[in-house]
Amino acid sequence: MAFMSSDSGSTQRFLAYEDGFAAYAASKAALNQALRHLAEELRRKQRHTVILALHPGEVATDMGMIETSWDLDGRQITPDESVSKMMDVIQSKNIDQSGTFWTWENKEYPW
Repeated sequence: MAFMSSDSGSTQRFLAYEDGFAAYAASKAALNQALRHLAEELRRKQRHTVILALHPGEVATDMGMIETSWDLDGRQITPDESVSKMMDVIQSKNIDQSGTFWTWENKEYPW
């Protein structure tokens, strides 16, 4: 099971410059915590379900086209590119990675 998270939801990599993102960041942080608990609960019940959080990148969507006071890290990617790369990430994971957070570039992300 893959959940759409965001770098904004990482409590270890707090992005202090993201003005106006408090509610969005809080909702993604809550999602991250919930899926970590879900992964551990399924593991204890010996269910072989892989649970992943995914950061899709800076995607050129309506949400991604808002005006910000900060520079984006790198270029925006298309929705198709984001989905394709996240599918590759999902397919590369197994039960040992359940309860982890990954970027579209297949890099593990800090919670």
